[in-house]
Amino acid sequence: MKKLERAFLPKNFHLQNWESVENYFNLLMGVKLEDENDVEAWLQDVSELAAVLSENLAWRYINTTRETDNLEFQAKYQEFVNEIYPNVAKAWDEVYDKLLSYSKLSELENKGYHTYIRKIAADKRLFRKENLQPIADAANLAQEYSKIMGSLSVLIRDEEYTSEEAQALLSEPDRDLREETYYALNKARFEESEDVDILLNELISKRSLIAKNAGFNSFLDYQFVSLNRFDYTVQDCQKLHESIKNQTLPLLNKVYQDKAKALGLDSLRPWDIYVDSSNKEVLKPTKNTEELLQKSKLILGKVDSSFVEVIESMEELGHLDLGNRMGKAPGGYNYPLYESGVPYIFMNAVGHQSDLTTFIHESGHAVHSVLSSTQSITGFKELGSEIAELASMSMELFTMEHWDVIFNEEELKRAKRHQIEKILMILPHVAAIDKFQHWIYVNPEHTLQERRNAWLDILAELSSSEVNWFGLDRFKRQSWQSVPHIFSVPLYFVEYAIAQLGAVAMWKNYKLDPKETIRKYKEALSLGSSKTIPEMYETAGIKFDFSEDYVAELSTFLYQEYQALNE
Repeated sequence: MKKLERAFLPKNFHLQNWESVENYFNLLMGVKLEDENDVEAWLQDVSELAAVLSENLAWRYINTTRETDNLEFQAKYQEFVNEIYPNVAKAWDEVYDKLLSYSKLSELENKGYHTYIRKIAADKRLFRKENLQPIADAANLAQEYSKIMGSLSVLIRDEEYTSEEAQALLSEPDRDLREETYYALNKARFEESEDVDILLNELISKRSLIAKNAGFNSFLDYQFVSLNRFDYTVQDCQKLHESIKNQTLPLLNKVYQDKAKALGLDSLRPWDIYVDSSNKEVLKPTKNTEELLQKSKLILGKVDSSFVEVIESMEELGHLDLGNRMGKAPGGYNYPLYESGVPYIFMNAVGHQSDLTTFIHESGHAVHSVLSSTQSITGFKELGSEIAELASMSMELFTMEHWDVIFNEEELKRAKRHQIEKILMILPHVAAIDKFQHWIYVNPEHTLQERRNAWLDILAELSSSEVNWFGLDRFKRQSWQSVPHIFSVPLYFVEYAIAQLGAVAMWKNYKLDPKETIRKYKEALSLGSSKTIPEMYETAGIKFDFSEDYVAELSTFLYQEYQALNE
């Protein structure tokens, strides 16, 4: 957690505009690369500049999510996207050209830079000057979506709630309240649905143009390269969709059958799926964000004391924004800060058990950021989602074994059961969203009605048959609109399913040998992105496998753990 010492940029350098940084790119381009020593020293300067620029963008983005209605913050972010980014992107393209033209590049790859060079080659393959404006336009459109969703509020029983707070009410035992909340929340979203559809149409148009300009048949193919999916293919994702449909979904149906029976219902409605089967009051292990922080540290310390040190360093620097408030963007994230070395956690705590799992999840990302910060160059600190989400989702499951420090025996069973249900729900949901996005970008000329039909067809295939949607078609057909990733990070979603399966495998190992599992976990996370995904999964002690047999093995393990909690 040591701050990066500047050796290339002045200590007082701060990015103001493109002109303030242009000369440093010129200096990089003026260096002669004649041997390994030249290249490795040059890469340190490249790495330092990348870290500083990344952190500047990070703070601009963080501020826009903390205060979506702050015009100054919005303007600062758009300044980077619209004015600084196009010039920086062109400059990086020239830097990448210089590296890829190095006469002994293969020797550099053999020295451990293979994954970095293949990423640079991919970035070089994607770059087109004519794409700078549509990329900026797409980023601005994504910000429009955040504004729309960040401004949503609903009135329920004469009380105003943010959308995050309203979502939390869907876990309450009062079924009438849940139903009222469901209708209020979805009516509010429905009122914005036409604007959201128009936004997506514009994004599809921009993204299809970006792909065409770069020589790709579709944005799907373009984005696979952009997301550095070197170790699996579109067909592998389709295989995973099928594996989840055939092996996980039937077990989710069984869980829902048990829940309907326990609640005394003929069938579950969409407002029944989040409530606990006991129909008791929602577990609220923490009363406020301070208690959430302290109890989370207590639990993390049971897994590994170094994890607490990470959180305390963030706390000390004010890198935690945990509470929900009006005007704050929905969701949560951990943002790595490559120069500071200490990341930033953003989330929306609303007083439910989900606050605990969300903070632990983001803590897993934070630990990963810190462990990988020892890598030699910034490129190795830029984490692929498949390993990043493995870090966070595994942390949730590791800590679950120590929730007894905040829950009594009966509460602990309920909390664990909720966590397992959530995983069984997440896997088909992720598969559905991923399949939907594949369809969108392979069929960019589709009509609104075709999009709705495609989504409903995918839901029929990849959502539980135990949920009764009678009379709710207008909400069902636009339910994808609540997924921000579709707008801000297109096609970044399947990673959640890949990593969730990996996390279940990690939990399985942890139950057998906690100490060795955490050792392997930390070793894998320390690699950053310096190895391939299969290599990092192997280091963690698990398989990188999309097969139906493997998904069946892990899904069955989950269901057996769920059954044990019901005994």
